[in-house]
Amino acid sequence: MVKTSKMLLHIPHSSTLVPGESEYTEELKETKDKMTDHFTDDLFDYPVQKVIFEYSRVWCDVERYEDPRKEPQEKYNQGMIYTNSVTGTHFRDITQKTKDKILKEYRKHHRILTEKAKNHKVLVDCHSFYPVPLYGEAQGERPDFCLGCGNYTPEGLKEKIKLYLEKLGYTVKINSPFEGSLVPGGSCIKSIMIEVNRKLYLTQGGQGTNKSKDYYKTKGVIKEVLGIIEEHRDQGL
Repeated sequence: MVKTSKMLLHIPHSSTLVPGESEYTEELKETKDKMTDHFTDDLFDYPVQKVIFEYSRVWCDVERYEDPRKEPQEKYNQGMIYTNSVTGTHFRDITQKTKDKILKEYRKHHRILTEKAKNHKVLVDCHSFYPVPLYGEAQGERPDFCLGCGNYTPEGLKEKIKLYLEKLGYTVKINSPFEGSLVPGGSCIKSIMIEVNRKLYLTQGGQGTNKSKDYYKTKGVIKEVLGIIEEHRDQGL
């Protein structure tokens, strides 16, 4: 049951659904396996409203800018529409018909998200990440958790979350390896991104696609983090 809350969860990368998947090469499966935020629609379990994108990010990434001139990942051919695989090789061509369909779904998702954001005070951008850097991603050692923050993040919130996780023995970085958090266009909503290392909840040290024995432990920790955000929101942000 969803309780009355001003917190909104955005889950953009949990789906593995790719329209016309059989038309693509074998590289699609590897790219999906490594880039999907597996189970984040369940891992971020809290009785508040969620906006979940129904298609795979490999088909359409709703967290990229629609305008390719604004999107840094376009230089890797992994902007709103991916044409390069997880290894950097070209794995699909895009027809105008497909592009039009992708744009339609992208804009529909953002209309819904923007409308929902009007009735909420804080958005939590819910993600996970591969345990080692992938093509087009920042290099270096990866923490257990990454908090994406900016001047739109509630004051003092990142410190509360970081302290809680570190007390449990987790490593935490701010804006590393991923930076910032989505704020719907024209919205005044506050926002914070929570990124969890897949080694904490997936098999093969986070490189698999199945739940590990620590899945429910990690899910419980994330629920506590969402509770901290909810409590912070109740205190007026």
